[in-house]
Amino acid sequence: MKVEGSQFVPKSKVDASNFVPKSKVAGSWDPNALTWTEHQFYFTSQSWGIKAVWEKVPGSDQPKFTFPLIITEVRPGSEAEQQGLRVRDEVMAVRPEGDAAYREVKRQDKDPRIVSSGKATSYVDDETCGILMRGGRCAIKIRRGEKTQRCECGSDEITEDERQGDLICLRCGVVLRGKVMSMSSEWRTFKDDESGHDPNRAGAADNPLLSSDGMSTMIGASGPVFGPVRNAADLQSGSAANLAKNQFKGSNQNADRAILDAFGHIERMCERLGLPRMIISAAQEMYKVVDEEQKKGKKVGRTVEATVCSVVYLACAEKKVPRTLKELCSVTTSTKKDIGKTFKHIEQLLGKKSGPTSAVDIIPRFSSHLQLSNDLERLSIHIARAAEPFLPGRVYTSVAGAAIYMACLLAHGTPAAGGATLPSAKQISDATGAAEATIRQVYRDMHVRRHALLPAGTAAVVPGRIDSIPDH
Repeated sequence: MKVEGSQFVPKSKVDASNFVPKSKVAGSWDPNALTWTEHQFYFTSQSWGIKAVWEKVPGSDQPKFTFPLIITEVRPGSEAEQQGLRVRDEVMAVRPEGDAAYREVKRQDKDPRIVSSGKATSYVDDETCGILMRGGRCAIKIRRGEKTQRCECGSDEITEDERQGDLICLRCGVVLRGKVMSMSSEWRTFKDDESGHDPNRAGAADNPLLSSDGMSTMIGASGPVFGPVRNAADLQSGSAANLAKNQFKGSNQNADRAILDAFGHIERMCERLGLPRMIISAAQEMYKVVDEEQKKGKKVGRTVEATVCSVVYLACAEKKVPRTLKELCSVTTSTKKDIGKTFKHIEQLLGKKSGPTSAVDIIPRFSSHLQLSNDLERLSIHIARAAEPFLPGRVYTSVAGAAIYMACLLAHGTPAAGGATLPSAKQISDATGAAEATIRQVYRDMHVRRHALLPAGTAAVVPGRIDSIPDH
């Protein structure tokens, strides 16, 4: 151990000027070095829940994936997310059920259809594209690149000296970087605090949605043994407590507490609905604007809960992640009528127009819940898009359920079903929230125009099924 003044320096720490590896520059390193690792995943459901970039190629009936095959989206709650697949993973090989060996994902070269189209994009071979589009039971191998800090000597064993703020290579001892700023939490010590709390951290991060960005100074006082100080009655007697009471009554903490409770309600609702973080942020921003307008005397909603449901519904529509009113009612005590009235007021107040939700927007989510193949999902979307002009006044959930029901009847017992057991009308009703009788009624209206609703070439995919499907 070497002593420098009053500070200790580890023995393994060598100044870069005193240690120069052969043919290496002292202290040089690559902070963005990638370490590639291979992983295997096994899928049992019909829909895996992953997406990659694909394009329509002239002269080809099915779309083609671009090469290399990089995962661009992992659907929340899917089998892929549960197993740990990530965006930017590269699929290297696939093995469908029944095959003994993996098939390498290859680049398709010199395809006359691609050459004639004038595109320079490389595509995955047709055999692999067919396996990926069918889905079902399959195993895949992926390659994943992870960033690792690596020294020029080739070692990735790099440690941080927290006292000095230096990054040190444990193999060669070179100081790779000095005076590194610590991004960890700041800690404080209160030696004279006897309140029983544990005020170790410096506080929460700035929040622009709160007054003064959430930054405020509170006068400390001996409060309750358990839990934070929620109101002036929680504070005990004493001079410090009296000062704290006066500050508490005259501060804006009450207003912030009300909006924080609403923000917490929004987060809990979005978590129960499985919504991403961007919906929570958008809904909280909308609620902040509504709350400011309410303080000016404008009447928006009857209850805070109805207002929260309305901003979540509007945020979902704005971010193209639509949810139905029935789904919102399932996680709250507000009625559909109250949410609808409040939603109209908020739309006018914010100047936003969400527009009518289409059945096409919600079919992918329902197809994922029902574990339908990609072919069935695309067929359902085409049927719904063609049927909506002929079904004025019908709720989009009923149209979506009827389109999925027709697609399942068409694909029953054909390769388009992917070998899976297709859902019944009752199962479709449970997934979409529409009544089974309503789905069958909409299906009867669609059955009359079935030839106009189906895409070109459907007769070749499901031969003899168009005229033989039942009318109820």
